[in-house]
Amino acid sequence: MKIKDILAFIGVISDDSREIEKIEEDLSSVDQTTCFLAINGHHYTTKQQVKEAKKSRCPLILADQKIRGTIYVKDLKKRVFDICAYFYHLDLSELHLIAITGTNGKTSLAHLLVEALEFYKKKVALISTVRYDEKTFMSDLTTPRASKIAYFFNEAVKRHDRYLVMEVSSIAYKEERVNGIRFDTIFLTNLESDHLDYHQTIEAYHQAKLDFISSNPHGKLFYSQALKKELNGIKVPLPNVISSSLSLTEFNFQNCRYKTKLSAISIVNISLLIAFLQSENFINIRQCVSNLKPIKGRMDLVYQKPYIIIDYAHTESSFKTILSCLKKIHQGKMTVIFGAGGERDTTKRKRYGNLALEYADKRIVTDDNPRNEDPQKIIDDIVAGHQDSFIIIHNRKTAIKYALDHASADELVVILGKGDENYSIIGNRKVPYSDYKEVESWISGKSSL
Repeated sequence: MKIKDILAFIGVISDDSREIEKIEEDLSSVDQTTCFLAINGHHYTTKQQVKEAKKSRCPLILADQKIRGTIYVKDLKKRVFDICAYFYHLDLSELHLIAITGTNGKTSLAHLLVEALEFYKKKVALISTVRYDEKTFMSDLTTPRASKIAYFFNEAVKRHDRYLVMEVSSIAYKEERVNGIRFDTIFLTNLESDHLDYHQTIEAYHQAKLDFISSNPHGKLFYSQALKKELNGIKVPLPNVISSSLSLTEFNFQNCRYKTKLSAISIVNISLLIAFLQSENFINIRQCVSNLKPIKGRMDLVYQKPYIIIDYAHTESSFKTILSCLKKIHQGKMTVIFGAGGERDTTKRKRYGNLALEYADKRIVTDDNPRNEDPQKIIDDIVAGHQDSFIIIHNRKTAIKYALDHASADELVVILGKGDENYSIIGNRKVPYSDYKEVESWISGKSSL
């Protein structure tokens, strides 16, 4: 698209016929064919971004401030998606947009939706931080920047996908990354406590979720009866669990009996999925549910004797949910390995420790993305007042090996906090690391004995 055509869309007259091949908010992708959107951010100011973009000889810079050599666009942050949609000639009429919001379970539900829709031979796009398959649009953020969302939407349209599934975080809504997007279906998984370092209060955090839902009044909302709120949408009743183990759950839902290879911790998400499939008039839903597979990094049973589970749980409510659920369905002893992220909500650290004391027989505290904070200070916050009840091993590799070396055959070892992540954040650097690889290494060493 020519520069003059982009500028005409925002009300600026130009005769510049140079071609623009891409629109970016990411400085690392800027070159001589880019329209760069300079928006004041947490790490870089608009002026700093403009300076860097000019070094790359960027031919067109739209900015949210009046800076020489740029085109000023009032309320640019709010208009990013619309500008990008115009650039891509984006027609979303044949693409069913699904947004998932809530404190916990967003990624799990997203993957379940993709798997279920593919069971019915539907073409589905997924935007996620966790890879489902080679077609996944991978993102470093739970919800990408608006320009990246528009790019992914355009790629999905070109692939003739029928559905697109993505997660919408409270922070993304407040930062207007989804402004201008009309979702057809919205899921609210739950409302607990998270991101208080950003929102300051739990009330503000919850309100951001509800405001996002209100901003899409034409979208069909699904939420669980467990929420104990009355919203303008489809309230999905709670299933009745008949039996549950680490690898099989039987339950009744709306007078129908189901079996799934997922644990009972996924029961609310499964009920939301069933309600959605019913609303889309799909059939053979029981067979679909029975075919669902566990999701990597989400209550993932990766080994038996000892039983080893890897899970992403990193909020107080997800900690409590997974540990309480496992306590009910596993008869042997339970060891939990966990930590807490640096430069994040400090109030939940002590609560993590209390939950580990309540549910686990052995508690190993380790590092988990300390960032620029002192790892010892984080652990001190977790174990405060109960130091003798915890084993402290800062090195996460060593902590996992210690737990597995000392586990009996019927013991359950639960590794929490990272899930499918393949890095640790130390300082400002992402260092390659994977809980899965550490477990695989231990298993390999065990089998070679």
